[in-house]
Amino acid sequence: DRGALAVQIATHYREAGQDADAASYFRLAGERARALFANSEALTHLETALALGHPDPASLHEAIGDLHTLQGAYTAALRAYETAAALSAPDSVARLEWKLSGVYARRGDWDLAEGHLANALATWDETGLVAERASAYADWSLIVRRQGGQARAQDLAEQALALALESHDVGALAKARNMLG
Repeated sequence: DRGALAVQIATHYREAGQDADAASYFRLAGERARALFANSEALTHLETALALGHPDPASLHEAIGDLHTLQGAYTAALRAYETAAALSAPDSVARLEWKLSGVYARRGDWDLAEGHLANALATWDETGLVAERASAYADWSLIVRRQGGQARAQDLAEQALALALESHDVGALAKARNMLG
């Protein structure tokens, strides 16, 4: 199991001056730690992989943003997601906009949350990603509901449900039905 030994392998590669190999193994160590909910360790390993010049910095910044979000470090999460978006291919930016929206919603910055969500949905409307759109509409419904817009929140939740039924995505369906409940 390379994952269990990834930190030791990465350390040996780094000490040998083989930064590219070390970066790959630090990423593997970070992914393993993340899977085990060892979030602080995962952050350390992913940041080390980034510092050693891992060839996919966008995905590392996104993963780092996810971990900061879980830890409630929202300013760091926003910075990581924004960096990931700047480094990402256009097809990945919508997902990052959605994640930015989620962080702003957690902070209670409703206008920014809605703006990022609208950006994500504009891209997904063009690409036809139905399950993603369903979940995003459910999130938008929650944002609007928290601002007191009950009727609009109901409409958005119904849109989420229609898209979730179309996509047959169980997670999106659960989110939509939760909002309608």
